[in-house]
Amino acid sequence: MADIARLVREKRIGGITDIKDESDRRGIRVVISVRKGDYPEVILNQLYRYTALEVTISMIFLATDHLQPKIFTLHKFLDRFIDERIVVIKRRTMFLLNKAEQEAHILRALKVAIDNIDQVIAIIKKSKSSKEAKIELCNELKIDMIQSQAILDMKLAKLAKLERDNIAEALDKLTGQITDYRDILEDPERIYRIIIEESERIIAKYSDKRKTEIKEEESDFDITKLIKPEDMAIILSNDGYIRRTSHEDYHDQYRGGKGKKAASLKENDYIVKVISANNLDKLYLFSFGGKVFSIPVYQVPEGGLSARGKPVNTLIRITGNDSIKTVAAVSKKLEEAKGSFVFASKKGKIKRTLIEKYKSVRLNGVTAFKMNSFDSLNDIIVSDQEDKLIIATKRGQVSKFSVDQLRAMGRVTAGVTGIRLRENDEIISALAAGDNDNTSILLVTKKGIGKRVAISKLRETNRGGMGVIGIKMTGKDSLVGALAVKESDHILIVTQEGYSLQFDVSNVRVMGRTAKGVKIITLRDEDNIVSVAKLET
Repeated sequence: MADIARLVREKRIGGITDIKDESDRRGIRVVISVRKGDYPEVILNQLYRYTALEVTISMIFLATDHLQPKIFTLHKFLDRFIDERIVVIKRRTMFLLNKAEQEAHILRALKVAIDNIDQVIAIIKKSKSSKEAKIELCNELKIDMIQSQAILDMKLAKLAKLERDNIAEALDKLTGQITDYRDILEDPERIYRIIIEESERIIAKYSDKRKTEIKEEESDFDITKLIKPEDMAIILSNDGYIRRTSHEDYHDQYRGGKGKKAASLKENDYIVKVISANNLDKLYLFSFGGKVFSIPVYQVPEGGLSARGKPVNTLIRITGNDSIKTVAAVSKKLEEAKGSFVFASKKGKIKRTLIEKYKSVRLNGVTAFKMNSFDSLNDIIVSDQEDKLIIATKRGQVSKFSVDQLRAMGRVTAGVTGIRLRENDEIISALAAGDNDNTSILLVTKKGIGKRVAISKLRETNRGGMGVIGIKMTGKDSLVGALAVKESDHILIVTQEGYSLQFDVSNVRVMGRTAKGVKIITLRDEDNIVSVAKLET
C-alpha cells in the first residue's frame, strides 16, 4: 500500500482517489477508489506493472542431458521428455518382443513334441543320459538345443497331458503380439500414439482440478525482447511440414561425405526448401496460388535434426487446395533499408517488388502475384539493392545483369523476361550480389557436384539474354541451387531423403565457367540434392 501511495504522489499512476486497508483475521482486503471517468482496468494493469500486486517468478529448467548440465526452455524440456519416452517405449517393446519370441520358440517345440509324443517318450527312455536325449531329440525332431532342453525339462506325464489346441491357441496369440511389437518399433506414429494414450491414463488417474488460470492478455510489452536472436535453418517439406532448427545443431563435415539424417519425414514426403533466418526475422510464405503469408520466425515450431515439424496450415490461414511453394526471411534492418523481393518464374519471367508493399501481410495472406501473368513461381530472393542480379537455370546457364534493368513493380503487376531459355530449360535460382573479387557463385547439381565461379568473371549481359555456361553437367544431372558466397561462409545441403551435409565453402575451390566441378556429397541410391542454403556465421 505504501508503494501505491508513493506512485500516486509521484503521479506515475493516476486516477486513484483513496486507498483503504480492510484486512482482518479472515484475510487481506485492500480497497482502491477510482476517480469518476477513469477506467479501473487500466489502473489495475498499471498496479500490476509498477507494484508487487503481481509478481513474475522466473523458473530455470536446469537438468542433466547426457550427463551434461543444461538449461532448457519449456519447449525443449518437453521435447527431451518426449525423446526419453520414445527410448523407454522402444526398450520396453524390444524386451517384450524378445520375451514373446523366446516363448513362441519353446511352444513350437512343445507342439512338435505332442505331434510325436510316442517317439519323444521312446527317445527319452532309451537314452543313457540327458545329453544323449537332447542330441537325439534335435536330430529326430529337427529342433535346436534350447527347444530340446525345454522338452526334457518337462515331466513326461505333464508333456502327455498337454493339449494340442491350447498350445496352438497360445502360439497364435504370441504370433499376434510379436507382429504388434515389431509394428510399434517400425512405426514412429504408433510410438507417439502410445505416449499420448499413456499420458491420458496418468491424467485420468492422478490429475486434479487446476487451481490457477492460464490466459492471454493484451499487453504493450514487446514480445521480441523475450526472444533470443539465434540463427536458425528453416526447413519446408513437400507435404507442407515446416520447422526451424538452430545452426548449433549442425556441425561442419567433410565435403564429399554422406551427410547425416536431418529430418524424419513421412513416407513419400521430401524436403523442398531450406533457408537461413534469425529468430527475430519475419518469415514470408509464398503459395502455389500466388498468395503470400507472414509470421515471425520464432513462431515456427522448433525441433532437432530428426524432427518432422508441424503442418504449415496450422500456422497460417491457407485455404482450399493451395499449399506453400517457398519461403523467404526478411530482417528488420533490410525492411527499413527499402529491400526488395525478386520473383523468378519457371519459364524465365522475373519481377522486383519492394518489401514494404507486404508490410500489412498477416495470417490470412494477400496476393503476391497474379498466376495468369506469372506462370509458376520457382524461386524468390531478398535483395538489399546490390548492384547485380544473377539467374541460374536447370541446364547450367547463368545470366548476370544490373539491377537497374529491373524496376520495382506493384504486387499484382506482371513480370518481365529475365532470361531467354533453351528448350526444356527453366529457372532454378535467382540471387543478388556485389560485383567484386570477394564474392563467388556456388553452383550445386542434384547429383552432388558443385563448384564456385567468381562473379566478377561472369560476363554481364542484358536482361532477357540467354546468359553463359555456368557449369557443365553430364547425363541426367541438372542444377538445383546457386548461392552468392564468401570465403568464410558455411553451406548446408539437404537431400530428398532428408540427409544433410554442412561444410565450409572454402572447401570448394573457384573454377572456370566450363569446369565440371567436384563432388560435394556422396549420395545414397536414387537420392538427390533438393536444397542448398547459406548459414550465417
